[in-house]
Amino acid sequence: HPQNPNFTGREEILQQVADTLNAGQTTVVTQTIAGLGGVGKTQLALAYCYAHLDAYDLINWLSADSEPGLGESLMALARRLKLLAPTVADQQMAIQAVQQFLSQTNHKWLLVYDNADQIEPRQLMPYLPRTGSGHLLITSRRDAAHWQTFGQTLALDTFTTAEAAAFWQERKLPDAPG
Repeated sequence: HPQNPNFTGREEILQQVADTLNAGQTTVVTQTIAGLGGVGKTQLALAYCYAHLDAYDLINWLSADSEPGLGESLMALARRLKLLAPTVADQQMAIQAVQQFLSQTNHKWLLVYDNADQIEPRQLMPYLPRTGSGHLLITSRRDAAHWQTFGQTLALDTFTTAEAAAFWQERKLPDAPG
């Protein structure tokens, strides 16, 4: 995903995400960003990725809108990492290969599970690495309480008045000539 040049504000929330993910734990750390559609969950996750590019050796974006879509995303990641032959079409094999790689590598990684709106936490669980030196970031329209079994959940709301004003001020068009 290309970086959003118009991303504005949310510095405090970005810092909360960074603090949660970098709390010094030695296991996989999960942060879920939950909120209504259009409040900027995906853009916040994207901004976090770009702000922390140097902190990770691998960042991968996964479509978590459905189990088949998630399986396809993990299949693509397995191929990108050359964990499977290009002709292998077994999603379960791909999921296992990715999880094994992530649990054994010394590299720091971040997986973003975007749009986990229709999938239940119990359905998502098999697709999440449980060990390794990485971070998981989940975005969802579902209520924050829905994701609490996964660790830290951040409820994202609309812009504050100050954030909205800053957003519009940065996009203010120059006055038209007279």
